[in-house]
Amino acid sequence: MSADRARAAAAEAERVLRSTDRAGLPRLFGVPTAVKDLEATAGVRTTLGSALFRDWVPGHNDEIVDVMADAGLISLGKTTVPEFGAACYTEPEVSAPARSPLDLTRSAAGSSGGAAAAVGALLVPIAQGSDTAGSVRSPASACGVVGLKPSRGLVTAGPEGNDGMGLSVRGPLARTVRDTAAFLDALTTRDPVAAR
Repeated sequence: MSADRARAAAAEAERVLRSTDRAGLPRLFGVPTAVKDLEATAGVRTTLGSALFRDWVPGHNDEIVDVMADAGLISLGKTTVPEFGAACYTEPEVSAPARSPLDLTRSAAGSSGGAAAAVGALLVPIAQGSDTAGSVRSPASACGVVGLKPSRGLVTAGPEGNDGMGLSVRGPLARTVRDTAAFLDALTTRDPVAAR
């Protein structure tokens, strides 16, 4: 499903680029990306890294998915996470483990290991992660990319809020500091919503 949607979105982006004044387009229009598998994505299998959710296809998007779409990004699919994002390594039962593209015998860390590995392996230039206690920063280090945990409240957590303690935040992973900053700018376009 993701592959078909990505191809259709890319074809539409190409059509728009040929027929529209580019000045009015979102800053990251047409840039390929990937969404961490902890984020509900309408019509796309979202496993949360757990066998319990192996076949879950949500009917809604988490707000961060909508924010990324509003920025013009084209999602190529989901990135691997440990079960419920609760480990410092990315080896779920529902998919292959995330390995560092610098050395495939080594872990990509976690919980955004799949996102960091996708960026490090040049599959996508930027990918969305989330971080409570190193879940963006550790995988970035393991995969040779840039990862940033934004200040709490900078990036929206959506109507559901985030973890009960308010420590988890969504954040960018990219190949360069400049790309990380551009992605962070795109993620901060909606007012934050406090955890309820």
